[in-house]
Amino acid sequence: MTQVILQDRTARRTVKAAGIVQRQECEPLDNGGWIVRDVQTGSGAPHIVVNGRCDCQDHQRRAAYCKHLQAVALEERSLAQYCDDWNARSTEARAISEPFADSFLDGDFAGFDDVGLTDSAGPRCPDCGAELVCRSYYVGGRGMLAFLCCTRDAEHQALPA
Repeated sequence: MTQVILQDRTARRTVKAAGIVQRQECEPLDNGGWIVRDVQTGSGAPHIVVNGRCDCQDHQRRAAYCKHLQAVALEERSLAQYCDDWNARSTEARAISEPFADSFLDGDFAGFDDVGLTDSAGPRCPDCGAELVCRSYYVGGRGMLAFLCCTRDAEHQALPA
């Protein structure tokens, strides 16, 4: 009977932890810890999770793997997966733009401005052969980056310059 109750508690904690992550109620701290709130199924009070320890009563009194610890574990796995996906996509984008790197970066930047190419002998779109322009865009976490964009068809992929 006790084992069934414990399994039920663990299952409920897991469901609550998934809800915390889904509602984005886990915030990383600069010291490697997390602030976790559960506004839907809990009090909404912030709990601090650091090094596998939580300051909530469930963890303190029962030494249980509380919903806050589970939420942090889920969020860390989610962030690690996001980073892996981001790195794979950026590696792929660099491989696509590799043929343009030499023609674009070997010369001086005299023929380029913020709006686009002023030199007609610049790189061409691999899909349609149209002129590529250099545009700057803000990319979260990386700042302003330059991309080569097709002047004829906005659907063609922008390449990192």
